[in-house]
Amino acid sequence: MAVRDYEFRTELIGRPFREGRIEGRAEAILGVLDARGIAVSNEARERVNASSDLDELDRWVRRAAKVDSAEDLFL
Repeated sequence: MAVRDYEFRTELIGRPFREGRIEGRAEAILGVLDARGIAVSNEARERVNASSDLDELDRWVRRAAKVDSAEDLFL
């Protein structure tokens, strides 16, 4: 069983694990944009960091590799 597929039964362990995954995705998005030399506005950075939807963050990670501006992540 992979850890990423495991559903923790207590919030004591489950919440920090989920939050770590979310923070990691947000950092990945911003890191890809930075590596590509794409400027990220404060509004875009806040929107990425505010998201708690892993599916949405995964979409944005993939888009970060292709977009011409940070705002294009959200289209």
